[in-house]
Order: sequence, then C-alpha cells, then structure tokens
Amino acid sequence: MQPNAPELENAGETVYDEIDESLLAPGYENWTDLNRFMQTVLENPELSVEQRVQYIQQAYERTKDKTDILVPRSAADIKEILENGKFEFDWPDELGFNPGYTAIGEGTALPAQMDRYGHAGGNNFCSIPEAGAYTFLQRSLPYLENSAAYHAWSFNGDTYLAKIEAVRQQDWNGLNGLLASEGLAPVAFGSDGGADQWTMPLSAWQMEKLGILY
Repeated sequence: MQPNAPELENAGETVYDEIDESLLAPGYENWTDLNRFMQTVLENPELSVEQRVQYIQQAYERTKDKTDILVPRSAADIKEILENGKFEFDWPDELGFNPGYTAIGEGTALPAQMDRYGHAGGNNFCSIPEAGAYTFLQRSLPYLENSAAYHAWSFNGDTYLAKIEAVRQQDWNGLNGLLASEGLAPVAFGSDGGADQWTMPLSAWQMEKLGILY
C-alpha cells in the first residue's frame, strides 16, 4: 500500500513570489538532470527561498523518472540553504524521536518488514503496519509525496544483532559508537507524526549486502 498523496494538498502551504517560467526546461529526464537545474536555482542569491522551492517543484513535476527524488513540500519547513546548495530542514531534536525512545538490543521486538522513502544510502526506516504503509504526514517528512521513492523490505531480525556485532568487531569507522534506536516520529512540518520509526547503524544498501534486509 502506498501513501495517499492528496492528504498533503493543504499541508504547509506557501504563497510564492512569481517565477520566470522561461528558465524551466520543457522536461527533465531523471535525478541527474533535475539536480543540475536545482543547483543553478539554489546557488542563485537573487531568488528568495520561496522562489527556489517553487522552481524546484515545477521542475520536479516535469521530471520523467522520479525514482528516489524527494523535493521540499514547503519553504516554511526550510531552516536555511547551505553554501553547498543543499537544503537544511528544521528537523526536530533527538533524531526526530519522541522522549523515551529505547535502543535496539536483546529482547527488542524487531519488525518483520521495514520501509523508507528515498535512496538506499539512508538509515531511517518505519515498520509497516497491517493497514499499510505510513503516510508522509505520519512520518513527519517535509517532502512532496513520491511513490517512486518508496522501498520496502523483509527484515531478518533473527540474525540482525549477531551481524551488527560482527561488523562492530571489524571496527568500521565510527560504527562502535552508533546506537540503533526505535521510537515514534513526532509532529513536525505541519504533519501528524506517530509513525513507528527506526534508526539503524547501517544504511539500507549495507543491510541488503549483509542479508538483513531482503
């Protein structure tokens, strides 16, 4: 089950300044093509944050292959635009977990399935309820909904802790100090919050290679 995009139609609405449609190409092929245009917009100091977001949203709508592309839903959710041309969102503290989250360890009831929106290099996931995947609002994500960015896996909880410990013993950079945490996504970015959220010490791609996600 995919989240229902119309639920976000009125969430975090922004009144935009006018933009020059002639700066937009008739279409963009994929993320590489779109990102090239995004950088020219983000690095243009003459444009307001609202204008930059609107240009990116318009270009996104014209992109043919939207695989793993996440663009801002509203300029109101953006804290600043960094010197490298990246958005800095006004993320909640504590990795976005509500107070009282716990670390994954012996006895933790790990989910049978996990999912995420975005590329496999990320390490934030949600469990998948029986009723279907959490919406963007429930996940407190500040992006336009995109079903082409959705990924779901079965989770091999039986060997998860053993494999993570094996990785730790190889002393990969910084892995010893990482702590995988579970909790609930808080209300943020004008969203509902409440998704069952998991932050793991490895990315989706790394856990696929280890047979943890399949």
